[in-house]
Amino acid sequence: MEIYVPHLSESDAAAWLDDVLEDLTKQPDVPVATYRGTYEGEPVTVQITEHVEGGDYTSVWFNAEALPWSRASACARDAHAHTGRPAVCYVEDPEAPWKMVRVTDAGAEHVDAREIAF
Repeated sequence: MEIYVPHLSESDAAAWLDDVLEDLTKQPDVPVATYRGTYEGEPVTVQITEHVEGGDYTSVWFNAEALPWSRASACARDAHAHTGRPAVCYVEDPEAPWKMVRVTDAGAEHVDAREIAF
């Protein structure tokens, strides 16, 4: 699962993750900012990459079997609620791989990934 949040620092992302995961720790000596925590006793690895494609967005990528959210859009809503920043994620639709959901104070809307300047 992956979401993108503009102007999100690693420390702000880690503060949000610390609220939703247990035992969150940053992994030393890893080229990409990597954190490990648990959710319901299961391990969760998260990579935070600022300035995706040289732009303003930060990627928060989760590698885990169990997460607090069943869909990326729910994760984006939670990230927006915690950070106050818009959050976007891809819609899981193989027939429309460019379709995303953007969550803002106004709610959720579908957007075209080709129109977002990452």
